[in-house]
Amino acid sequence: MARAISAERRQEAVTAYITRKAQDPSVTYESIAAEFGVGEASLNRWIRRLREEGTVERRKPRRDPGKRVLSPAHSEAIVQWVTANPAGRLWELRQHLAQAHGAVVSASTLRRELAQRGLGKRRLSKLTEVDDAAPDTSAERRFGARHRRAQALRPDRRSYPSDFTEAEWTAVEPLWREHARALPEKHGLRDVVEALRYIGATGCPWRYLPNDFPPFQTVRRWFDEWHHDGTIARVNDALRRLLRRRAGREETPSLLIVDSQSVKTQEGGEARGYDGGKKIAGRKRHIAVDTMGLPWLLAVHSAAIQDRDGIDLVVPDDVSTALPRLKTIIADAGYQGRAEQRTKERTGIPVKIARRRGDTTTGEWAKKDEPAPTYDPGFKVVSKRWIVERSFAWTTRRRRLARDFERSTGASKTWLELSFQHIMTARMIA
Repeated sequence: MARAISAERRQEAVTAYITRKAQDPSVTYESIAAEFGVGEASLNRWIRRLREEGTVERRKPRRDPGKRVLSPAHSEAIVQWVTANPAGRLWELRQHLAQAHGAVVSASTLRRELAQRGLGKRRLSKLTEVDDAAPDTSAERRFGARHRRAQALRPDRRSYPSDFTEAEWTAVEPLWREHARALPEKHGLRDVVEALRYIGATGCPWRYLPNDFPPFQTVRRWFDEWHHDGTIARVNDALRRLLRRRAGREETPSLLIVDSQSVKTQEGGEARGYDGGKKIAGRKRHIAVDTMGLPWLLAVHSAAIQDRDGIDLVVPDDVSTALPRLKTIIADAGYQGRAEQRTKERTGIPVKIARRRGDTTTGEWAKKDEPAPTYDPGFKVVSKRWIVERSFAWTTRRRRLARDFERSTGASKTWLELSFQHIMTARMIA
């Protein structure tokens, strides 16, 4: 540890700086500090202290008048209280000393006193036997047994956070076996699907798939197989309908909210373009979700295609056949104009533009000498528009979707569907 600088040396350095600064304004702290072998910050502090207090002497440590050293009687009181309250907290002990003994001490003083007495908190140990008489409250907790991965049931490999819980797999396995046109034979269905969930959640390349999953070539082959035959889309459709029935709704929605998200892509690949509004070179993800945030229509296309033209790709002409209850489509101001008219002519479904307050893209006819309409300043949520933004936020929790790594838009769309399937499966047991 460096030795303290004497008061004489401090005084000499301060006097030299003040005297020379008066004669030559270009004198700096750095030159004087280097000459006397002290720090620049220290020299600055001494000069400030001389001007404020009239001395460069070291300040003596000042003790808070409300705090005082513990007496032997206080130490004995601490031991007695801790013995009587083994589960007590430190702030409770401080409060007890202040009220019962008039001793106001800091938490660090109490910790030091307890350490000197050999007292400290011990971590609670797990019970070795289950008390049959104790009530089972796991189902009442927000995250109970149904939200945990039972490692004991998977002794063949370690468990990853992206794996299904037992309750999730029990809910989703029948859907995969019912709607998949082909299933793995050599490797288990669950292992292959969990490998896809792992890649989607972590964003790792295919070759970086951990060895306790099936070989990455096998997982990639089944990804391509289920992508081309529409298995993942059919499983998602079944999950959407189940979730809506559980929420007491009809199976198909009467209202959809449309929006797009521009993302950067890797080099190469099809359908790449530049979005001049977002200043992004890549692709757009176009989705239409219901009021629960569940996706019903998906499309991936070049970012150069504007929203008012991209709606033709995400909302097909025969949308009323697949969604007979659909009555309205909500969109933002980027879809106004010809997109509204063309979508109504193609599908028969009106597009309603949800505008934010103070939107200057449209206005009201009025005389020039009339004052402009006013509105309350401040942020307010645009009705229904936040739902689709939340759905996009859900998908970007999967790191595979933080950027578009795929060379084809079909593969990009499939990863988007798998991301939503991850979310919907978790909501099945919520």
